[in-house]
Amino acid sequence: MMYPFMTLNDDTEITHSEMKPDGTVKVYIETPDDTDGFHNATCWLPEGKWEDIKGYSDSKMDYFKDFVSSVSHIIMELSREGGFNALCEEVTPDPEELEAIRAYQNGDPEYQPYITHDELMKKLDLDETIIKLKELRKIELDILELRKICVPDNIRITMHAAKRLEQRGIFLKDIIACIKNGEIIEQYPDDYPYPSCLIFGLSIENRVLHVVVGYHEPKLFLITAYFPNLDKWFPDFKTRKETKS
Repeated sequence: MMYPFMTLNDDTEITHSEMKPDGTVKVYIETPDDTDGFHNATCWLPEGKWEDIKGYSDSKMDYFKDFVSSVSHIIMELSREGGFNALCEEVTPDPEELEAIRAYQNGDPEYQPYITHDELMKKLDLDETIIKLKELRKIELDILELRKICVPDNIRITMHAAKRLEQRGIFLKDIIACIKNGEIIEQYPDDYPYPSCLIFGLSIENRVLHVVVGYHEPKLFLITAYFPNLDKWFPDFKTRKETKS
């Protein structure tokens, strides 16, 4: 069985199979074409072996190879769970849970908390502990450390980020190049769940690129990447025209 994964802007459909007994997953790509009907290609993960390529140009295949490589960890995980739909199944509350919720909402004293949030925090002496934990998280990232771990296997890309990269024509190799040759221009130590930063650098084609990554040793989490414009940045593309909210 094949599960839907993503539809690209040109109506390309990317689907994947369940995980096979040998641990492999089939990724199938298909694009409608007015002349040929459909172009298609197949990739087998985790090896990344491509076969049955029909109709795609070399440059298009370079794009697909880069894209599938960047989201392969997501596809492998989904293949174990039965695709996106399995993760989004509606959960029916247990009847006892529903009864307890209704009792709480109706003000039944047996279902009301006997201690307030503030009282509990004080009783457990959690206020000071939370403050200390927050302080520990307020670290600034070091571009030299990020460069050391900046390899494809260490980069995690969310579905949101993958979609944005596809829309903006940004490849994983551009992300890596930007981190390797760039510099940190903004630090976000309070970002959740991991501290992050904004990196100014150049893409493979020497275009100015901004990359936002989170860091949790030994992984980099790509949050977003974009080509900055003069509407929001001064000509050096390092200084904002407005403060980040």
